[in-house]
Amino acid sequence: MTENGDEKKFVIKHVFENFSEQEKGMGLDGKEENHFGIFWKLGFSICWKNSLEHVYFVVLEFRKSEDVGNEWSMEFETDSHLYNASIIKNKKHSISEKSEKVIDLIQMCYSDLQKYLVKGDLEAEFHVSIKRMTGLKIPKLRRFDDDVAKKFSDVVLMAGNQQFHVSKMYLSSQSTYFESLFSEKPIIKLEDIDPEAFQNFLEVLYGESAINDNTVEGILKLSEIYDAKTVVRRCEEFLLEKSKNSKTVKFGSAKKGLSELKTTSEIRELVPKNADDFKPSVSQRLFPNRSHCAIGIDLGTSYSCVGIYLNGKVEIIPNDHGNRTTPSYVGFTNSERLIGENAKNQATKNPINTVFGAKRLLCRRFDDPAVQSDMKHWPFKVFSSNKAQPVVQVEYKEDIKILTPVEICSMVLQKMKESAESFLGTAVKDAVVSVPNQFNDSQRQAIRDAGAICGLHVLRFISETSAAASAFDRIEDQNVLIFDLGGGHCQVSCVIVFDSIIEVKSVAGDMHLGGEDFDNRMVSHFVDEFKRKYKKDLSTNPRALLRLRNACEQAKRALSTSLQAPIEIDCLFEGIDFYTNITRAFFEELCEDLFRSIICLVEECICESTLDKSEIHEIVIFGGSSRIPKVQEILSDCFSGKKLNKSVDPNEAVAYGTTLHAALLSGAFSPYYKSLLL
Repeated sequence: MTENGDEKKFVIKHVFENFSEQEKGMGLDGKEENHFGIFWKLGFSICWKNSLEHVYFVVLEFRKSEDVGNEWSMEFETDSHLYNASIIKNKKHSISEKSEKVIDLIQMCYSDLQKYLVKGDLEAEFHVSIKRMTGLKIPKLRRFDDDVAKKFSDVVLMAGNQQFHVSKMYLSSQSTYFESLFSEKPIIKLEDIDPEAFQNFLEVLYGESAINDNTVEGILKLSEIYDAKTVVRRCEEFLLEKSKNSKTVKFGSAKKGLSELKTTSEIRELVPKNADDFKPSVSQRLFPNRSHCAIGIDLGTSYSCVGIYLNGKVEIIPNDHGNRTTPSYVGFTNSERLIGENAKNQATKNPINTVFGAKRLLCRRFDDPAVQSDMKHWPFKVFSSNKAQPVVQVEYKEDIKILTPVEICSMVLQKMKESAESFLGTAVKDAVVSVPNQFNDSQRQAIRDAGAICGLHVLRFISETSAAASAFDRIEDQNVLIFDLGGGHCQVSCVIVFDSIIEVKSVAGDMHLGGEDFDNRMVSHFVDEFKRKYKKDLSTNPRALLRLRNACEQAKRALSTSLQAPIEIDCLFEGIDFYTNITRAFFEELCEDLFRSIICLVEECICESTLDKSEIHEIVIFGGSSRIPKVQEILSDCFSGKKLNKSVDPNEAVAYGTTLHAALLSGAFSPYYKSLLL
């Protein structure tokens, strides 16, 4: 039997518990599940070892069930996810009775796998879409050819070569068509009826739950042919209440009604005003006043984020990996240029040609102490240009390239632009971009130039703290402290909100106090520890240094929810495995001066605002590093235990506010926000 109708889909998922404690990940298996007559099971194994570290495979094991013959085959695609992050999309597979009974889904080094661990567990999820199968059948909810069906049947319906033993009385009560169809004939042949669709139709008619997004169209078609009003009603209820398809697909199932609609105006009258399920490109055509291609971009030191105001709300746009923030990384190889997730994923293998943190170099002199300090922690090469400004050297397609920080930032902006264009299905030309409070005119012009290089017209710059203030729920007639601790800098602002106007009273900040500085502090400590233990200086090896940095970043994040985090890196330097751990208490001791600097900035901002601490009504925090427990503790203590406002995702707050201002400038705005002023 060959299945060529709608795609058949299923999801197989498993959490490999205590993965980090297993000996090289061996012996980890998921539970067996039966789908379409095949038993499936996720597994994990090590298959070979290269010169640097072990390589692991997530595998899908399968075996046929007893009721499947020896002549079967299946073609399908898999989308692979680890802890909600998309890893590989649309990977094609073909299996049969003669195939190997194990399929490789993901191949990854252990050091790369670590970033997907959550409290030592690894969550793997695979979406399987079957394109074609032979010799396999979809499990039936009700049998119409077994002994029970035959016992209570008084007529046989034939669809194709398949027999359906049914009751005349029951079918006649459900359909006037069947009432007129039945005669004295014991067998009635139904012409041009697909047996699988008829099976689904009868199952619904007999009260089974056979309706899903793959079967509803075929069932609805037969219910119209046979005038089965009960089945029609059940299909309509499914489409309205349970279907996961977009509204465009749902309306496509009601072809009679849609055929009478001739203009977009008539469609607008039919469609609910909050048609959020439409594809953005379709929504823009039907509702041009509710969306606009002016995007908001948070160009971050470590991560960047982009949003669009669509259908009356801000949509944070995911990248091609499905993540809502994108690493501000650019990588260069002998064959291609990589930006974002792909660049960061290959950084440990290509450290000297992977650039990050370029925003810190904008419009600075090469001999700036901050630049010299950063260079000690970067594996890529930074040189002085003819104008005494820093430039980056990489090897790209076997040629040496000298790139300015503006050019690197333009590549990150280009990635944001491409993500938005892919999401919207149309070109994007205008953007509002956030910048740190301390950026001067030269640095702002550098960002404008970066936008021009990638084809983006920067409508306006907005300070990151002002953008974040716009993102949080409207706080009327209050004094608010806005605290931003991102990857590259710390910013504090005191603002007064009254009559929807946000007035900035004072600002303070440090352009070299952020998440990367916490990472650097940990890296320096573990470089010294490695030197004490093994009498070797791993800082001379760019690849080892970057692998250590990635492990420290993961440990820092883990310490936000745990009291202790491991650092485990196989073959870190000269064949030496480096295994250690760090406690939250020691991390806080290691970074004690950084925490003091944060409090100094807050005190400075309060002092310049002429406000007293007791007059601050709300403390709004954002930026990825604001999740550090010690940061939240010292902020709250500074204001006598006041509760912090964390109502918006700290990674998305700036992009959210920037997008609101992009919508304000483009005119595609909800009336509620039109009074927003800064």
